[in-house]
Amino acid sequence: MDTPFRSPPRGLGPAIVAAGAVVHLSFLFQVFTVKSAAGLLLPLVVLAPWLFLLVSIHLAKNRLLAEYISLIATAFYLVFGAWAFWDTIYVHPDPQGGLVFLVIPVAASIAALALLLALLLTKSTSTVPAGHRQ
Repeated sequence: MDTPFRSPPRGLGPAIVAAGAVVHLSFLFQVFTVKSAAGLLLPLVVLAPWLFLLVSIHLAKNRLLAEYISLIATAFYLVFGAWAFWDTIYVHPDPQGGLVFLVIPVAASIAALALLLALLLTKSTSTVPAGHRQ
């Protein structure tokens, strides 16, 4: 007997996004302090992919495969980004290591924007609820 996939819990996506943003910003603020208005740019760069992923999770609602893809992408970025930041700060410290706080979020933003675009292009325009289609 096949077991159908169930939708993930509604609050799971925003919870992963919030946890990821806090973890990534905590790594950033271990090595960076905001000393001017221009210094706010780097934290905003670190937060940008999380904003795009949150919008992607919102657009994926009621589309089972899209929900899972969005959640997996978000969880992957949380783990990969945290590992990259941790590795740069504690395992392989380097004078140019701070660039990881620019390169990783920019690359993740590009990937998150691609996911967002794919979700926008595949969004159904039907107003009939999914359970009532014939």
